[in-house]
Amino acid sequence: MGWFIVLIGALLMVKGAALILVPRKLVHINQKLLSGKHAKRLGYLPLAVWLLLCISAKFSYAALAVFLLGLLVIAKGAYILVTPIDKIKKNKMFSLSDKIYRLIGIVVLIAGMLLINVAM
Repeated sequence: MGWFIVLIGALLMVKGAALILVPRKLVHINQKLLSGKHAKRLGYLPLAVWLLLCISAKFSYAALAVFLLGLLVIAKGAYILVTPIDKIKKNKMFSLSDKIYRLIGIVVLIAGMLLINVAM
């Protein structure tokens, strides 16, 4: 299950790089996903990732950090499932400046690197 931690770390690195390089395009893609017919079903994906992260946490050197990341992921999934889609679309996160998105991208990129490091 250590491979799953590496996979999530690599996906976080890709997301961080995308936030740094093309932040507006990524926000546009997220808004387009929320405009879909079955947008509420997007909340089940973080729940599945949470379950797999909690299972694979014991295979890493920093099990507590991986478990806490899993708790953040379940909070995101619960937010998507509970909150109405119209309210999510009007969230402040979609109207931040490019500098803030790039700063978030740097943090996400570092988190992905750390996650891959603790899995090895």
